[in-house]
Amino acid sequence: MSSKTALSPEQHAASMQAVKLMHDASSLAGIAAQSDDAEVAKYAVRKLDDPAGLARVASESSLRAVGQLAIGKLEDQTLLAEVARKARDMVVAKTAIKKVHDQQLLARVARSEAAPVVRKAALKRLNDPSVLNEVLQDKQSPDVRRLALDKTSDQRALAELAMTEHDVELLSAAIAKLNEPALLAEVARKAAAAEARLQAIPRVQDGGVLKVLAKSDPEASVRAAALAGLRSPRFVADIAQHASHEDTRVAALQRVEDPNALAAVATSDPSWRVRAEAVRLHEDQRVIARVVGEDPAWQVRCEAVRKLRDRAHIDGIAMEDPAWQVREAAVRRSRDQATLRNRAEWDEVWQVRRAAVERVRKEAVLINRGRNDGDWRVRLAAVKRSRDQALLANRAQNDEAPAVRIAAVMHLNEEWLLRRIASEEGEVGQAARDRLAALQT
Repeated sequence: MSSKTALSPEQHAASMQAVKLMHDASSLAGIAAQSDDAEVAKYAVRKLDDPAGLARVASESSLRAVGQLAIGKLEDQTLLAEVARKARDMVVAKTAIKKVHDQQLLARVARSEAAPVVRKAALKRLNDPSVLNEVLQDKQSPDVRRLALDKTSDQRALAELAMTEHDVELLSAAIAKLNEPALLAEVARKAAAAEARLQAIPRVQDGGVLKVLAKSDPEASVRAAALAGLRSPRFVADIAQHASHEDTRVAALQRVEDPNALAAVATSDPSWRVRAEAVRLHEDQRVIARVVGEDPAWQVRCEAVRKLRDRAHIDGIAMEDPAWQVREAAVRRSRDQATLRNRAEWDEVWQVRRAAVERVRKEAVLINRGRNDGDWRVRLAAVKRSRDQALLANRAQNDEAPAVRIAAVMHLNEEWLLRRIASEEGEVGQAARDRLAALQT
């Protein structure tokens, strides 16, 4: 019989008569499985008692009602499981799996190549932990895995999934179901995905585990979360001194209460950034003085100068430190006018001279630097602070740097000179015109 051409009434009647006379199970199964005439196929199924034949019909028939009828007569658990795996119609397959009670057969379907909807139906009726755990490892069917995850309560299986999985939704669900402290700690230590370690950390109670993670985890976010979870000052101090990454050591320093630990970091950490942060947080003047004199990094010595209270020591640094950045920092803290005058006039680096000019009080030094310094930025600093009209007049007319001339003009009181400069084009002339206007109001 053709499966594509509808039977005429005569053909239908002939087919029905043939089935009525038919007793061979194989022939009945063939007719029921292949016929497109639902009445003929159903009649064949009703006559059929052979379990294998009924299973064939349920698996192969394209007519849902025929497949359902065959399933209704089938009780053999193995054959029902096979139908669930192979049936052309998913409704028939789901009906078949609902009649399976044998856990081993349900497990076989759950692990099989059956359609996900069938595997999920099998899983819903499955209670075997070992099979659920196997399904958890099958990465080809995410929906089926999630259903297995929802059904399992095996803590070791959940931990293994969390440690090997990279799908954030699955690993998150697994961690949410974990409640054994030792396994949560293991996930925090060993999970392949940083997200899994990060999610496990807030539930880890073992400070030793958190300390290890904070000291050496490759992910900055994990290290930060572990450090945040630590409550032991001793562990925090240990991390500040021995963590593998400098950002973690710096973060831990903010919580260090032990001055000895701060001193150790300030004087011996391999990273100048970490040493500088420890110095910034430290108050022991003996340690600060030691750092000023011994640290090889100018950045650290600068930080130490800002913390140093010994004025004589500060003045000495302003005069002698080999790094101009440190001398500049010291000059900005110096109150000694002799030191400031010396640095304003004799330091070879303009940044240091400018810093000294900005703090020195002697007008003579300002006049000298405003007229004679070789760097316009130092002259600018001197002109801004000086009120000597002779210096201002000289610089307003003669300085090669427009910024210095403008600064001089802004404080100049000689109107005749301002009028002459106001005739110029550009910013200097405009500054003179603005100054004249201000003087006349």
